[in-house]
Amino acid sequence: DDVDLSFLIRMEGASNSAEVLQIGSDAVARLTPETTISVLHLAARHLPAHGSELRETRSSVELATVLGHLRQLLPRVRQPRLLSRLAWTLGKLEVHNADVDATVSHLCNVAPTVLQKFTPQ
Repeated sequence: DDVDLSFLIRMEGASNSAEVLQIGSDAVARLTPETTISVLHLAARHLPAHGSELRETRSSVELATVLGHLRQLLPRVRQPRLLSRLAWTLGKLEVHNADVDATVSHLCNVAPTVLQKFTPQ
């Protein structure tokens, strides 16, 4: 719908990880599994290789908020594309907390079954 499109346009226009996560955190109640993973994926793509911005992003309340929301949505994350984006994103973010542990556990439990049924497009 128009709200989701507006949200995605704002998120794509963000210039750094902090902006992406702020937009996602502000809209967290509306985020679906797909949009939640999109927020995290785009934030990871904008993440600098090192420096204070990297440390601040990894320890931000906004990242914790979005990761906490993702944890609630995990039972609905079963599509191969979402699982692969999520695995890459978590590796790039290099964040270690209970929400990430739960997400990695979900990936390990769900991926083998789902990927057996996967056919490339």
